[in-house]
Amino acid sequence: MSELDPQYVRKGFWINEAAGPTMGKTITTDTRTGTIVIVLLTLVSTLASTHLWQIVLFLFHHFRCRDSLADALFRQEQAYLRTQPSPVGLLANHIKLWWTWRGRNSSKHVFQLLPQLLLAVFFAVLGIAASILSSYIITSNGIEVLVSSPYCGTLQSRPPKSAVWNEYLTATTQVMNAVTDGCYLSEPTGAECQRMISPRISFTTNEVECPFDASVCKENVTAVQLDSGLQDVNPGFGLNLPDRDKVFYRKVSTCAVLSHENRTKVYNLSDVPDPIKQSLNPLDQQVMLFDYGPSVSWEVDETFSVSLLASNYSTSMSVKGQQSFNSPDMYPFSTFNATGALFRSNADVFLRIIAMNSAYFYAPVNDPIFSAHRVLSNHLLQSGVERDLYGGDFPAEVIGCALQHQFCVKGPGSSGPVCSDLMSLPGTVDKIGLANATDLQQSVLEVILVAAFAFDMSNFETLRAQSEAGIGRFNIPDNQWVKELQAWESSIWAALQIEVSDYAIGPQVRMRNLTSAYGINLANTTAEEQLCRMQRMRKSGGFANINVFGLAFVITFAFVVAILDLVLLRFLIYLGKFRKALSPRLDQWIQDGVYQLQRQTYQARGEGTWSRLDQEIPVTEDGELLDMLTRPHRQMTSHVPGLAPKYSMPLTLVASNRSADELPKKEMQRPVTDQDDCGQCVEIEILDAGDSTEEARDNDSHAHRVDRP
Repeated sequence: MSELDPQYVRKGFWINEAAGPTMGKTITTDTRTGTIVIVLLTLVSTLASTHLWQIVLFLFHHFRCRDSLADALFRQEQAYLRTQPSPVGLLANHIKLWWTWRGRNSSKHVFQLLPQLLLAVFFAVLGIAASILSSYIITSNGIEVLVSSPYCGTLQSRPPKSAVWNEYLTATTQVMNAVTDGCYLSEPTGAECQRMISPRISFTTNEVECPFDASVCKENVTAVQLDSGLQDVNPGFGLNLPDRDKVFYRKVSTCAVLSHENRTKVYNLSDVPDPIKQSLNPLDQQVMLFDYGPSVSWEVDETFSVSLLASNYSTSMSVKGQQSFNSPDMYPFSTFNATGALFRSNADVFLRIIAMNSAYFYAPVNDPIFSAHRVLSNHLLQSGVERDLYGGDFPAEVIGCALQHQFCVKGPGSSGPVCSDLMSLPGTVDKIGLANATDLQQSVLEVILVAAFAFDMSNFETLRAQSEAGIGRFNIPDNQWVKELQAWESSIWAALQIEVSDYAIGPQVRMRNLTSAYGINLANTTAEEQLCRMQRMRKSGGFANINVFGLAFVITFAFVVAILDLVLLRFLIYLGKFRKALSPRLDQWIQDGVYQLQRQTYQARGEGTWSRLDQEIPVTEDGELLDMLTRPHRQMTSHVPGLAPKYSMPLTLVASNRSADELPKKEMQRPVTDQDDCGQCVEIEILDAGDSTEEARDNDSHAHRVDRP
């Protein structure tokens, strides 16, 4: 199947019914736009993972909080978690923590750090995976696209085949042969297979009874049946029908080797009826005629003629065909009448005669069609070795096939399809007998009827066995005739796939030399125009598909996570109701914040008059200056807000569950005396940063009363 021309690719929003109404929502655009969307999605997914990570860190810190004593490593972990580092940063920092603490009860510390390490690794991998997976929302290689063409239509099936038909069949046969060889008779890995929604349509081969009267079938040769089963036209032909308008198609070919006993006569050329003589070579001396029913085109009783002259000089096999349509509407296309033993009331009959001529094999052949046991004269090979050659046992053999079709549609409100009987090819859709079919389903059935009529078993004149004869092959299998049938059936299905897709593109697009639309029915009804927009094909390069569900999910998830992070962790947790519900863990989250840790450090140095001690960001009195924390400590005075400078103290309180505003002012000012009950207070001693411990002991200590919690 040829590559779809970019001008026939439909851009915009559509629903791929194969993926469902939700996951199938798709936007087809050019690759440039697709690349921009990929970049934006990568940024959005990175943003989402960042905000999600911050929420996880908050929850992790929240649930790890202890209302009891904990070792220094735990406090360091909590402080670092409060900084909300990246997963890689958390991983690196906790490795440093483990390395620093490794000599101090290392086994305990490893297990203490392990959950955070695993969490960091998990989120690091998750972030990478999210970025990669977000790119899969946009696909550009071998994507499914919808066809949009102004030439949408089908070939006219009535009146009989014309020059337009012949031109179309010739153009399509070349593509059909490539698809058959590359997709049906070998693994479907070639480029011609990747352009179709389904590289091939499978069918089964089973042994059955003779499809005709037993007297006409060759004895001791079992007939075979090639049955496709019910094929959903959506995946099979690449259509995009909604579930309520689904259509199914089944094709059954039952074939047998026909007996030629009492059905052949040999005539001298002069005695051959004139209609047959006109198709023969004037050099023919004798002709064998086969009688399986009267010829419509020759208007004689014989069905086939085989030149006995060709059987003596031509090493190429030949194939001819005749067909007998059962439907009255299709009778004008019949080339013979299947009467008597070959008549079938519910099937079309196709005959294929295979003439062996002078084809030879290097070993006897037991296949019923290519039977070769007649020893020819010794043949001198190029190597100088003589060997026996084997020719055909009879000038020609005939295969008879009964072809049947079955059509099904998804009925309204029904769980399964409503089907016709197996039948011969009907001339019109109404003859199928599916009265409940919708207009769209009838349009699909019409396209299938035209395609099935255009390509049947009468179209093929090639044999796979031809390459096996006369080129050094020592044998061909005993079921070679079955392989020939399978190859023909594969070609028919390949042709059906091509022609059904050509409806949306337009038959004249394939026929480059067509100068007019004569012989072509352009879509003109609502259902036909609707079907024009329901053909899927694969396209590589130039276009990209955006999965709407994936796009909406990533954007929505990123938006929700970002809002949750910004609103919850930045604002809501500081409101009274949330503080009360989450306290005291939330208090630890606030106090582990970098601003509060900085405030506590300055307070420990006696610097600053601080307020908002229970908020995320503490502040000092207006105009107060703070020294660098890296500079050696200098004795500085501080005062409690609202008190005169004469009450200044060389230190501030740091060990209290109450804020400075809640403590009695006098209690905060009064030094500890010997009369104080030390069971009700703690003595906090602040040492100058530059003093040694011994020097500090000689200095006057300043202690202040702080109630124990």
